[in-house]
Amino acid sequence: MRSLAAWMVGLFLALAVVRTAPAQGLSDNDVRDLSVMLDTRDSRFRRGEIVPLSITIANLGKRTITLPFSTTQRFDFQIYRNHRLVWKWSKGENFVRDASPVVIGPGEKMTFSATWSQISNNGVAVGPGSYSLVGFVTTLGRNRPLIRDRIDIVR
Repeated sequence: MRSLAAWMVGLFLALAVVRTAPAQGLSDNDVRDLSVMLDTRDSRFRRGEIVPLSITIANLGKRTITLPFSTTQRFDFQIYRNHRLVWKWSKGENFVRDASPVVIGPGEKMTFSATWSQISNNGVAVGPGSYSLVGFVTTLGRNRPLIRDRIDIVR
């Protein structure tokens, strides 16, 4: 029993060290070798239509790139109208602390997807108009706006 307790304490300490270790950042070369694309399939959507959202990260370089993360959240999308936040994909989501990196080999791609039902974070259907879309990859636990686009909601 004592060895089991010692083993469990050792495991706990090892996990604590892994979880609190500072994450390594991306080098300038890594950033240059990454291509980030935001896709909504179209730029105009009828009111109430589901809007597909995706961020694709491609490694255009010759070396493997490791993207460090501090939680299980890998991406986020935000929708703005007139510079005001209307919707955020991650609002209300619970993400677990996890320092597992994502590895993207040379020539490989990784896509993160979600949908927006044109309902605001307040639970109200949005009206027609132009909206700004921001896609994030949450590497290092910081939201880093990597790409922006515009969509129009029509009647």
